[in-house]
Amino acid sequence: MNDSAIETDLTPKQLIALDALLSGKRASDAAHAAGVAPSTMYRWISGDEAFGAALRALEGTALQSLSRKLAGLGEAVGQALEDGLDAKQPVGIRLRAADVVLSRLLALAELTQVIARIEALEARK
Repeated sequence: MNDSAIETDLTPKQLIALDALLSGKRASDAAHAAGVAPSTMYRWISGDEAFGAALRALEGTALQSLSRKLAGLGEAVGQALEDGLDAKQPVGIRLRAADVVLSRLLALAELTQVIARIEALEARK
């Protein structure tokens, strides 16, 4: 856990709970790890401002790290799709690669349209 991203006024039990949540544990398991009741964990998540802010900050950091890792795999993914579309591949593999490429292109086109609409709305303000 990145201590610089969390509030210093969190209790030791809250820090343990954060660590458990960020390692993928369910809220009830994180509560058990921290030695608190599940209802306390849910109260921290939904109602404790410092805990919620720390959780969001740490989740954001984790997502940024994952995003960088995935971006680094982009070239390999592109090559794998290109290889899958090669005419030497069995038709099933080529069709699957084509489906992946087409569905991602459509999703990208939709996302591009949404971004453009948001930017237009923000420009009106």
